[in-house]
Amino acid sequence: MAVIDARFSGGHLEVTTAPLPHDEAEQMVEVTLPMNVALLAPDEARRLAIALIEAASDAEHPTVPDWP
Repeated sequence: MAVIDARFSGGHLEVTTAPLPHDEAEQMVEVTLPMNVALLAPDEARRLAIALIEAASDAEHPTVPDWP
């Protein structure tokens, strides 16, 4: 399990694996947010990770418009 401090979200985020509620053999990725839980299929978790990395990069290096 990974625990990420997210000071602006009201607490911390936890990322772990969990079985699918109706099929114990199927493992999912569980993201626990303050006041909410998201259960993601492995491919969905990978897409979320990519989107988070892209958004973080955009936030760190915003594009400057060519003209004001």
